[in-house]
Amino acid sequence: MNVEVLKLPLGFIRIVQLPFIIIAFASMGGWGITFSHPYTCNGTQLSETVPINTFRLTNIAVSSDLCNKSAPVTQLFNEGVTSSPGFFVFTGVVSLLFVLAMLAIYCFVWGMYESNNRVPLIDFVVTALLTVFWFFGTIAWWSGAAAVGSLTTKDAIEDRLKTIAPCKDGTSCAVTINGGYSSLVISVFAGWACVLLFVADCWFIYKETIWFRNRQLPPTITAPNPAAASPYSQQQSGGYIG
Repeated sequence: MNVEVLKLPLGFIRIVQLPFIIIAFASMGGWGITFSHPYTCNGTQLSETVPINTFRLTNIAVSSDLCNKSAPVTQLFNEGVTSSPGFFVFTGVVSLLFVLAMLAIYCFVWGMYESNNRVPLIDFVVTALLTVFWFFGTIAWWSGAAAVGSLTTKDAIEDRLKTIAPCKDGTSCAVTINGGYSSLVISVFAGWACVLLFVADCWFIYKETIWFRNRQLPPTITAPNPAAASPYSQQQSGGYIG
């Protein structure tokens, strides 16, 4: 096992990538809010508490009649956010597995990495592809996280409750919200950090590829051909012999 390669920029930046990748997709599951709203049932003041901790907001439902336990439920939200977090998690998991695999190659078969031109090329191409995934995935997830925050605000939930049971009859349903979205903000920032780290990594890997090495080769100097003489030299030579 050769740990000296981890001191090089190529290996060190892989070590730095690991915690940011884990934070990026792991913190997506650490958010959650609950909202509660009062209602009156047979002259008794009660309160309903509804948790929201999923991006599939269409799965959140409230009863159409809180006083009737067998009453049908109604979707609280008409839309959710599923595609962007799914792609973001996919990018994070694939990146984590790839970085671990490359660290194993750096530490255990570094000689093969330096001598085989194909391995650095594969490393560069996959890293560049993951950079593109992180860039567009973070943009999409940023938009998705903002959508979750806007759909689940106090005003948005109150407006939605006014259009569906049990608040559609004019009953006051003032909402109280607990919880927050700090983990989603951390996830977005970690995603942008991964974008920068993978862009920087592309440069260091590129310097190990044959493309960069060919550019660094000195120009070849062609030796003069003694058999090829200029016409002026031939004339001088012929005049001398004659």
